[in-house]
Amino acid sequence: MCLAKFDNESPITASELHPDGLIFITGDNEGMLKVWDLPNQKKLLDLEGSDYTIKSIAISEDGVHLATIDDNKEQSIAKLWDLRKPNNSINIQLPDDSKANKLRFNSFGNYLGVAGVKTSIFNIKSLTSTTIELESSSSDIAFGINSTYIATSSLDRNLRLYY
Repeated sequence: MCLAKFDNESPITASELHPDGLIFITGDNEGMLKVWDLPNQKKLLDLEGSDYTIKSIAISEDGVHLATIDDNKEQSIAKLWDLRKPNNSINIQLPDDSKANKLRFNSFGNYLGVAGVKTSIFNIKSLTSTTIELESSSSDIAFGINSTYIATSSLDRNLRLYY
Protein backbone atom coordinates (compact mmCIF):
# COMPACT_ATOMS: atom_id res chain seq x y z
CA MET A 1 0.00 0.00 0.00
CA CYS A 2 1.40 3.38 -1.05
CA LEU A 3 1.17 5.89 1.80
CA ALA A 4 2.15 9.00 -0.17
CA LYS A 5 3.25 9.99 -3.65
CA PHE A 6 5.58 12.89 -4.39
CA ASP A 7 5.55 14.07 -8.00
CA ASN A 8 8.79 15.06 -9.69
CA GLU A 9 9.01 16.87 -13.04
CA SER A 10 11.81 14.60 -14.36
CA PRO A 11 12.76 10.94 -13.91
CA ILE A 12 14.45 10.34 -10.54
CA THR A 13 17.92 8.83 -10.99
CA ALA A 14 19.27 8.82 -7.40
CA SER A 15 17.93 9.15 -3.87
CA GLU A 16 19.01 9.00 -0.25
CA LEU A 17 17.24 9.03 3.10
CA HIS A 18 18.57 11.51 5.67
CA PRO A 19 19.84 9.80 8.86
CA ASP A 20 17.01 11.37 10.91
CA GLY A 21 14.49 9.54 8.70
CA LEU A 22 12.44 12.71 8.20
CA ILE A 23 14.00 14.02 5.00
CA PHE A 24 14.44 12.30 1.65
CA ILE A 25 16.61 13.74 -1.12
CA THR A 26 16.13 12.90 -4.79
CA GLY A 27 18.18 13.74 -7.88
CA ASP A 28 16.91 13.67 -11.42
CA ASN A 29 18.15 13.44 -14.99
CA GLU A 30 18.13 17.25 -15.35
CA GLY A 31 20.62 17.79 -12.51
CA MET A 32 18.09 18.98 -9.92
CA LEU A 33 17.98 17.86 -6.31
CA LYS A 34 14.82 18.00 -4.27
CA VAL A 35 14.62 17.87 -0.49
CA TRP A 36 11.36 16.27 0.68
CA ASP A 37 9.78 16.54 4.13
CA LEU A 38 8.36 13.03 4.64
CA PRO A 39 6.14 13.57 7.73
CA ASN A 40 4.45 16.65 6.19
CA GLN A 41 4.52 15.16 2.68
CA LYS A 42 5.85 18.25 0.92
CA LYS A 43 8.91 19.53 -0.89
CA LEU A 44 11.17 21.70 1.29
CA LEU A 45 13.53 23.04 -1.36
CA ASP A 46 15.23 22.60 -4.71
CA LEU A 47 19.00 22.47 -5.09
CA GLU A 48 20.61 22.90 -8.48
CA GLY A 49 23.21 20.21 -9.05
CA SER A 50 24.23 20.85 -12.65
CA ASP A 51 22.86 20.37 -16.15
CA TYR A 52 23.60 16.64 -16.03
CA THR A 53 22.01 13.53 -14.56
CA ILE A 54 22.49 13.05 -10.82
CA LYS A 55 24.09 9.61 -10.58
CA SER A 56 24.65 9.20 -6.84
CA ILE A 57 23.72 10.93 -3.58
CA ALA A 58 25.29 10.50 -0.14
CA ILE A 59 24.50 12.13 3.21
CA SER A 60 26.95 12.12 6.10
CA GLU A 61 25.88 10.15 9.16
CA ASP A 62 25.62 13.35 11.22
CA GLY A 63 23.23 14.69 8.55
CA VAL A 64 25.26 17.83 7.91
CA HIS A 65 26.82 17.15 4.51
CA LEU A 66 25.31 16.11 1.21
CA ALA A 67 27.42 14.97 -1.73
CA THR A 68 26.42 14.19 -5.32
CA ILE A 69 27.89 12.91 -8.55
CA ASP A 70 26.63 14.42 -11.80
CA ASP A 71 27.37 12.49 -14.97
CA ASN A 72 28.14 14.57 -18.06
CA LYS A 73 29.31 11.63 -20.26
CA GLU A 74 32.93 12.86 -20.42
CA GLN A 75 33.81 13.40 -16.77
CA SER A 76 31.87 13.15 -13.56
CA ILE A 77 31.35 16.19 -11.36
CA ALA A 78 31.21 15.81 -7.58
CA LYS A 79 29.59 18.45 -5.39
CA LEU A 80 29.45 18.95 -1.65
CA TRP A 81 26.78 20.86 0.30
CA ASP A 82 26.51 21.85 3.93
CA LEU A 83 22.80 21.21 4.58
CA ARG A 84 22.78 24.01 7.18
CA LYS A 85 23.54 26.42 4.26
CA PRO A 86 22.06 24.53 1.31
CA ASN A 87 22.36 27.29 -1.30
CA ASN A 88 26.16 27.04 -1.28
CA SER A 89 27.78 24.06 -2.99
CA ILE A 90 31.44 23.31 -3.56
CA ASN A 91 32.74 21.46 -6.61
CA ILE A 92 35.09 18.63 -5.68
CA GLN A 93 37.94 18.21 -8.14
CA LEU A 94 37.99 14.59 -9.28
CA PRO A 95 41.05 13.11 -11.02
CA ASP A 96 41.31 13.91 -14.75
CA ASP A 97 39.10 11.79 -17.02
CA SER A 98 37.45 10.26 -13.99
CA LYS A 99 34.04 8.65 -14.37
CA ALA A 100 32.50 8.19 -10.93
CA ASN A 101 29.85 5.61 -10.07
CA LYS A 102 29.07 5.92 -6.37
CA LEU A 103 30.02 7.98 -3.35
CA ARG A 104 29.80 7.45 0.42
CA PHE A 105 30.83 9.20 3.60
CA ASN A 106 32.69 7.39 6.34
CA SER A 107 30.83 6.99 9.65
CA PHE A 108 32.46 10.10 11.14
CA GLY A 109 31.46 12.28 8.18
CA ASN A 110 34.98 13.62 7.65
CA TYR A 111 35.91 11.56 4.56
CA LEU A 112 34.08 11.04 1.30
CA GLY A 113 34.87 8.04 -0.88
CA VAL A 114 34.20 8.28 -4.62
CA ALA A 115 34.18 5.00 -6.56
CA GLY A 116 34.87 4.94 -10.26
CA VAL A 117 37.58 4.58 -12.86
CA LYS A 118 39.86 6.27 -10.36
CA THR A 119 38.70 5.79 -6.78
CA SER A 120 39.42 8.73 -4.47
CA ILE A 121 39.10 9.51 -0.78
CA PHE A 122 38.50 13.19 0.08
CA ASN A 123 38.99 14.96 3.38
CA ILE A 124 35.86 17.12 3.31
CA LYS A 125 37.33 19.92 5.40
CA SER A 126 40.46 20.50 3.30
CA LEU A 127 39.17 18.81 0.10
CA THR A 128 42.54 17.11 -0.27
CA SER A 129 42.39 13.65 -1.76
CA THR A 130 44.13 10.35 -2.10
CA THR A 131 43.56 8.43 -5.33
CA ILE A 132 43.68 4.65 -5.45
CA GLU A 133 44.72 3.27 -8.82
CA LEU A 134 42.66 0.14 -9.40
CA GLU A 135 42.92 -2.68 -11.88
CA SER A 136 39.26 -2.22 -12.76
CA SER A 137 36.71 0.55 -12.34
CA SER A 138 34.98 0.28 -8.97
CA SER A 139 31.19 0.32 -8.89
CA ASP A 140 30.81 0.95 -5.15
CA ILE A 141 32.82 1.91 -2.08
CA ALA A 142 32.39 1.46 1.67
CA PHE A 143 34.40 2.38 4.73
CA GLY A 144 35.15 -0.30 7.34
CA ILE A 145 34.84 -0.02 11.12
CA ASN A 146 36.37 3.27 12.30
CA SER A 147 37.54 3.81 8.69
CA THR A 148 40.42 1.36 9.21
CA TYR A 149 39.92 -0.02 5.71
CA ILE A 150 38.08 0.69 2.48
CA ALA A 151 36.16 -1.89 0.48
CA THR A 152 35.44 -1.54 -3.23
CA SER A 153 33.43 -3.74 -5.56
CA SER A 154 33.72 -3.85 -9.31
CA LEU A 155 32.19 -5.27 -12.44
CA ASP A 156 35.15 -7.63 -12.80
CA ARG A 157 33.47 -9.65 -9.99
CA ASN A 158 35.97 -8.67 -7.30
CA LEU A 159 35.72 -7.22 -3.84
CA ARG A 160 38.92 -5.45 -2.82
CA LEU A 161 39.99 -4.30 0.65
CA TYR A 162 42.51 -1.47 1.17
CA TYR A 163 44.16 -0.79 4.52
